[in-house]
Amino acid sequence: MSDKFQPFTVGDWYNRQSQPSSTPTQDDQINFERTYPAFQRYLTTENFSSLFQKCDNTCTELDRLVRTDSNDIA
Repeated sequence: MSDKFQPFTVGDWYNRQSQPSSTPTQDDQINFERTYPAFQRYLTTENFSSLFQKCDNTCTELDRLVRTDSNDIA
């Protein structure tokens, strides 16, 4: 190769792209207490059993819908 052109190496394209220089501000951060009040309730009571039960029921229902191919219900 000539001295005029640098050899291409793996990752050069990504390294040469301009990276956005944004730092997270207070507005960008998620405020769980304000945005997700139910989540805050579970954190304060430290009793996740009902939350896990809801997740389990939802996953079971989703699995049933996928297995039966019920597009109209989904």
